[in-house]
Amino acid sequence: MVRKKWLSLCAYYRKEKAKVKKTLITGSACTDVYNSNWFAFDSMHFLGEITKPRPTQSTQNLSKSQCGVDRTVNSSPEKEHFETANQISAEPSTSRARNEEPPVSHQRKYSNDNVDEHFHEILSSIAKSLEVIISNVDSRNATVGTFVTQTLDKLPKAKQEKLILQINKLIYNISTEND
Repeated sequence: MVRKKWLSLCAYYRKEKAKVKKTLITGSACTDVYNSNWFAFDSMHFLGEITKPRPTQSTQNLSKSQCGVDRTVNSSPEKEHFETANQISAEPSTSRARNEEPPVSHQRKYSNDNVDEHFHEILSSIAKSLEVIISNVDSRNATVGTFVTQTLDKLPKAKQEKLILQINKLIYNISTEND
């Protein structure tokens, strides 16, 4: 969804930029130059360097066989059709131009130093928080609570629930007794 919106904004920016460029003709007054009223035109000027059109190919140096124009003035339409069919069958069918090489893809390289430092920071913060937790657990009641949880973990699920209910009843009875 975001990608579609970004592509749409880029396309509209290119369109507005083309309008501005078309009105920048030598000898035109500054009032004749197109000023875009689009809300994002000024804020998207950072795309100015990126949105350059591709260079055009010169057709002057191409031979007639490369252009696909092999017609003679005196030839008949049947002969032209036959010659065109022969040319098509003689040329290898490729999706790319003959001289064009496939684009080279590069895998992104990530710096392991930054990852290691970040990982070390995370581990040290976890160690500090564990030290704080352990320092708060030094009381006698915390030790009993740890013992009860370890004992509960060793029991089957059904017995765990029964023991928890019994512990809750004991705590309730003791807390409601009058001293």
